[in-house]
Amino acid sequence: MARTTKVLIGAILLLTLLLGGSIAGALWFVRRSLPPLEGQLAVAVTSLVTVDRDGCGVPHIHAVNIEDLLFVQGYLHAQDRLFQMDLSRRAAAGRLAEIFGPDLLEADKFLRTLGLLRAAVESEAGLSPANRAALHAYAAGVNAFIQGHQDRLPLEFTLLGYSPGPWHPTDSLGIGKYMAWDLGANMMSEIFYWQLALRVGPERAATLFPTYPEDGPVIISRLRSLPAGPGVAEGLARLQEVTEGAAPGQFKGSNSWVLAGSMTASGRPILANDMHLGMGAPSIWYQNRLVVQGRFDVTGVIFPGVPGVIVGHNGHIAWGVTNLGPDVQDLYLERRHPEDPGQFEYEGEWYRAVVERHQIRVKGQPDPVSFEVHITRHGPLISDVVTGLDVPASLRWTALEATGEASAVLGLADVRDWDGFRQALSGFAAPAQNFVFADRAGNIGYLAAGRFPVRRAGDGLVPVPGWTGDYEWVGFVPEDELPQLYNPAEDYIVTANNRVTGPDYPFFLSHQWAPPYRARTIIQELEGRHELTLEDMIPIQNSWANRQAAELGPILLGELSRGELQEVEAAARDELERWLQDPRDDPEAAGPAIFHTLYLKMLAAVFLDELGEDLYRAFLHHGGAINSFDRMLREGRSPWFADLGSVVRDGFRMAVAELEATLGRDPTRWEWGQIHTITFGHPLGSQKPLHLIFDRGPHALGGSHVTPGAASFDLATPFAVTSSAPWRYLVDLGDLRGLDIAAIGVSGHPFSVHYDDQMVLWLKGEYKPLLYGKQAKDHVVATTVFRPR
Repeated sequence: MARTTKVLIGAILLLTLLLGGSIAGALWFVRRSLPPLEGQLAVAVTSLVTVDRDGCGVPHIHAVNIEDLLFVQGYLHAQDRLFQMDLSRRAAAGRLAEIFGPDLLEADKFLRTLGLLRAAVESEAGLSPANRAALHAYAAGVNAFIQGHQDRLPLEFTLLGYSPGPWHPTDSLGIGKYMAWDLGANMMSEIFYWQLALRVGPERAATLFPTYPEDGPVIISRLRSLPAGPGVAEGLARLQEVTEGAAPGQFKGSNSWVLAGSMTASGRPILANDMHLGMGAPSIWYQNRLVVQGRFDVTGVIFPGVPGVIVGHNGHIAWGVTNLGPDVQDLYLERRHPEDPGQFEYEGEWYRAVVERHQIRVKGQPDPVSFEVHITRHGPLISDVVTGLDVPASLRWTALEATGEASAVLGLADVRDWDGFRQALSGFAAPAQNFVFADRAGNIGYLAAGRFPVRRAGDGLVPVPGWTGDYEWVGFVPEDELPQLYNPAEDYIVTANNRVTGPDYPFFLSHQWAPPYRARTIIQELEGRHELTLEDMIPIQNSWANRQAAELGPILLGELSRGELQEVEAAARDELERWLQDPRDDPEAAGPAIFHTLYLKMLAAVFLDELGEDLYRAFLHHGGAINSFDRMLREGRSPWFADLGSVVRDGFRMAVAELEATLGRDPTRWEWGQIHTITFGHPLGSQKPLHLIFDRGPHALGGSHVTPGAASFDLATPFAVTSSAPWRYLVDLGDLRGLDIAAIGVSGHPFSVHYDDQMVLWLKGEYKPLLYGKQAKDHVVATTVFRPR
């Protein structure tokens, strides 16, 4: 509490300097921008809507019809998270340079070319009248807040010197499209493999493919057919750079599992879910409960700027989500007319691409930047974003078409059974997700929800010719043949981004899956157990057990035993050996620091020099580096190294030298939490000294990318945490008792008590009650009534 008070006082002093006024003026500004959580408001609703805030500021919205409910949900989202919402819609629309300047121009240009907003417009046109009305009601609520608070906007708008424009339903849909991009940019793997073939040759590149060696000859043939003329490598490197600037980094994962009543103390299912996404302040998730009298009572989370609840439970069912990670993006190499750049060849004939003309306003520049986007029969020509790439390449992706995720999310609120669940998700196309299900009748299930292309030829790993017609999408996997389970004999279902189908499944989904370690750890913790409770789920969801280290440890120790070690190196090996007896990535332990540093040093020793810095980084992000390298370590041989022992021993020496230089000569004091930390960073926190106002951290944290209690870091720039679980939740379908915790807080206002009031619990792996039904009535601390004008 003392530290929080000091931070608050320091932030107010800083704000005083920034605003050029007095401390009293700064305090007035802070109070003015904080939304009131009690009182009455006259707005455009048709009947009374009551909002009860619990002790963490989570709103429980009670209405008599869906339109009024969503109007108030939109109002509250804007009240708590307006700046975050505005950034999200700007990212989707390619409009960040308007407020941040030319550094974001390339990202904006790429995202405009990609066309997320274009796809959002098409998706809105496909909505039913009821769902279109729901989105308009939500947008009206957002706009009611904006219009009524032009003189009391959140601090970020004052610092950046602009006001948000009106909210539109396509803004909400665009945010959904951007999340699909965040969770499914496997196009970048195709760019990486193309670059790899140019750098090391098709034969050597093939050894890093997930289907090698079975498909080696086919892979090599395809790689040999890719363009390799002058400037192609440089152009691809620029395209990779621009794409990374407009996209997330590495694959993001999640955990979910559901237990049948035979395994639980209540005799009813238990469901657990924690989705691993980027960490920041405020959280990517917004906790809220939505109640329509006589229709539904649903609680969970949603992206600010989007109506409904995307993950949570109602009075009948509960559901959770993990990223399936399918290959639903294909790069097509196009053949352009030599005399007319607007025409492209297909099956021996020329057709004219659709041309869009865009202008991007850039902060600090008087004139907008103009450019054209060509849209081929396959999709936008993304190669035009960079200069120097003379090979036209377009992108086909399921999310760039009209899709129905908004309808699915709104429909989940009042689903009552498995059939209704499947029906609600029938329009959920992108991003494709693993959904787990449980109901109060005792049923559990799993459903792969999404749109998965069926290709005439190819499997999406490398770019293909777009002019021949040989690699077209000829349809999608039929809905009734999507992977699913219902009341399996095992009495549990686990998904952790691992492979979801066996070799007999007739359709192709993906070749690139997350390493299996999280899934194996969770299954090991669950198998053979009974009488389980929510409290038993907590240590599993927060587990720092490192299955990768347990499996690779004997190999590493065996190789280290064959070489001479210096004093500090020998002590570090002994510490590693002790830790490997039960490897857990505890923040106070030295073993994780040694293991993860050693692993990255080995990776770099094998690949960095040959790939070069830029391509090596792409390999770590998009080339399945962990799966490929772990396979090599288990086999003990690879075309990429001559002697495994040298790789391990040299990597170990480099790891010890780095840790000694950073943390001192005593390996027992090389605590993981000293180098593996999390900072809840705000978009403005990168501008010092604004971090004193907006950021929280750094905090020591356990876990890693291979532990169920995920705390991933960028393999190229370790070890700060970049991805973890912004929200964890558990629910027992017996009495609908739930537990949850957000990574930081529900409010986006840095001076609100609810900005970071859940952070300490989250860091400790603890939870709060997920208030629901009658229990919620006993924990109301503030009430706002929205009444008709």
